Amino acid sequence: MSTDRGETGAKNELSNDQVADQCSHLADSLLFLAKMIRKSISEKLSEVGVTYGQARMLRAVSECESPPRMTEVASLLEVVPRSATSMVDALEEAGLISRIPDRADRRSTFVELTQSGQELLVHLDAARYSSSVSLFEPMGESRRIALLELLDEAKTQSWNGPNGSGLLSQKEGNE
Repeated sequence: MSTDRGETGAKNELSNDQVADQCSHLADSLLFLAKMIRKSISEKLSEVGVTYGQARMLRAVSECESPPRMTEVASLLEVVPRSATSMVDALEEAGLISRIPDRADRRSTFVELTQSGQELLVHLDAARYSSSVSLFEPMGESRRIALLELLDEAKTQSWNGPNGSGLLSQKEGNE
């Protein structure tokens, strides 16, 4: 049983079942919120003619220091290479991404944003910003800061865990 570190004074003793119920409810709430965020952003993205997945790809490619190979894009997006190829096909057809043959390896292809793709990223950032503001601005500054601090702490705990045994270690161990 644990004591809530945020409380001063009285201990908040909960049974293992109560802790599990709280954690499950919290996970459900976060998943619901994530769906709401994705839906809100997707609605804004549809106004500029791209899907959420396509926007993720454009962002991933834009954040690479040099044009990535198709396999790197698939890895960044955590999708199978065939899915990445389909997304690149659609974005290339829309004039947002171009393929560059790898002169050292004819089987390999790099992808890079076109000028239109770079310009679209400005609109995508505005859509994401607008969606985020509409969802979180009503909370007020102090509650947003508190939520951000709690979520950052949860991310750190989830990825690092006690003694480095969190999700990141488990994921790396499976590769």
